[in-house]
Amino acid sequence: MICYIGLGSNLGDRKNYLDDAISKLADIAELGRQSKIYETPPWGDTNQPRFLNACVEIKVTLAATDLLDELKKIENSMGRIATRKWGPRVIDLDLL
Repeated sequence: MICYIGLGSNLGDRKNYLDDAISKLADIAELGRQSKIYETPPWGDTNQPRFLNACVEIKVTLAATDLLDELKKIENSMGRIATRKWGPRVIDLDLL
């Protein structure tokens, strides 16, 4: 199945976090096309640093729920700590 993963980071070495997350995605899926990296303002809670965002196409054999579990594992392994809704984060991986 072809899926698209949105990536975002607005804390620390944002570019490195995106690169690291893409590397970890390659451990669970076949990587496809990748977008450029874009800097965007925060949404929702606007009192925080700007984000770097990208999108990656992947090919997986996992069911969607299993893929979501794997994305959460990657976020946790990279030090993501749940704070507040729309809050800052070292990495955010969204199944689009």
